Amino acid sequence: METYRTQILESSTAIASISLRAALEFLRATPAAVQVLQPDELKAWAEMGRRLAMSNFESAASFFAAGVEPLCDVPEELRPSIFALCARQIVLSTSVARETFQSLPAIVKEIGDVNTSRAILDIATEIARRSAKHSTEFINSSVNVSRGLREFKSAEVTEAALALAGAFAARAGGIAADAWLSLPAALNELPILDATRLLTRTSDFLERGGGAALQVLLSGGEILRRAPEIFDEWIDLLWVVAAHGNASLVAFVRSSPRFLRLLSESTTRTEAVNLSRRVLAFTKEIAAVKDKAELA
Repeated sequence: METYRTQILESSTAIASISLRAALEFLRATPAAVQVLQPDELKAWAEMGRRLAMSNFESAASFFAAGVEPLCDVPEELRPSIFALCARQIVLSTSVARETFQSLPAIVKEIGDVNTSRAILDIATEIARRSAKHSTEFINSSVNVSRGLREFKSAEVTEAALALAGAFAARAGGIAADAWLSLPAALNELPILDATRLLTRTSDFLERGGGAALQVLLSGGEILRRAPEIFDEWIDLLWVVAAHGNASLVAFVRSSPRFLRLLSESTTRTEAVNLSRRVLAFTKEIAAVKDKAELA
């Protein structure tokens, strides 16, 4: 208990230097808070309120008055990750950090898996290095995305999806939220093998930028649903097109599903696949030797 007393004294003093009312609410809430939080977590919670007080006294007072009871339903091993995320967000936006803190217990409960929740929190924390808004968008979409991943009943798909989201976060920042939100549509109706293949190959294109990789994810999903036989050849062609610049790459990726739909409407599936292969091979030859204008 001595550690708690020290934390309470130090934290209340720091808060009182900004807002006496917020400090009073903190002291009122601490008897219940120490039943839930570890000393380091109590310190992190107090620091959140102190930062809130720096911008809005009333917001800080109501934050402490709300207490930490919702965290009772959060597995203890996830609480440090929650406070780490909020601490990162609050540097950029106090309102976003408070919203995240309030919404996370229910989100974690809905996700229902400690390992998946921890990975999501870590990815959101990485996104928050650049954008608090996008990190909370990532968190808010996680219930629906994780529900879609569970439908595969495959740890491999879930791991590949989280790895892709983490790579987006590290290399493209806020676009990770858009990619995460797009996963259910991109993976819809795909077999486990194709879903994993799409996620892995999309990650490779992050070296061309987050926007290009996102388009590969979306268009690649449709191609795998319509003609999985040509997916690898399509990917190989994309790398050749990428040599002409990201504008050419993105334009080609976006047009690919439309081209395949047109072929499918005018001929049988077998003929459409064979014709697509010939077109892809021919386009690859052109892309390898022609300049950007001729390729377009």
